[in-house]
Amino acid sequence: MLTCASVQAGAAAIALGPPGAGVSGPAVMGALAVLALAPALLAGCGPAPPVDCGDGPPTLDLGAGARAFLPFADGDPVFVLCGPQGGRHVLLRLRATGLGPQFGLSARLNDPAGGGAIAALDVGSSGFHREGAACVSDLFPVFMKRPTAEIAGAMARFEVSATDPLGRAAAAAVAVTVDTSMVSCAQ
Repeated sequence: MLTCASVQAGAAAIALGPPGAGVSGPAVMGALAVLALAPALLAGCGPAPPVDCGDGPPTLDLGAGARAFLPFADGDPVFVLCGPQGGRHVLLRLRATGLGPQFGLSARLNDPAGGGAIAALDVGSSGFHREGAACVSDLFPVFMKRPTAEIAGAMARFEVSATDPLGRAAAAAVAVTVDTSMVSCAQ
């Protein structure tokens, strides 16, 4: 089947040629013919259509998951991880309906006893991709603000709000337990 991706890949391969390939008359003519047709073949190819997150009231679910959205339930652990530069974070993924494909978000992992933010993240603009009937975000690292020793085993409240460019907003919160058993970096 001829797809936009296959035409683009084929045109790129022809333009670059195999490593060490010499230039010969018939090969050059064949390559030029394909490259000359590429614009016509690619005419229907454009940017991916925008993600439609639905027209209903905005909803937001919090979770994580490396390959797919895995929702948090009250009491679930959130694992503190070490980043490549030595910082610490917990991971967050959003699932939404009723919002536009682009959104900004504010995420806080708060100490419910009034001790302020354990971790925080603000993102001005990001985007959703489709997963089933809802839209799902990429994973976000929510950066730790307190020393590991202070937060080990702490009960916390993940509070997140997301707003699209049209002003539609959704918020969600879940009670979690901070699990530092995977922390191997200092702090």
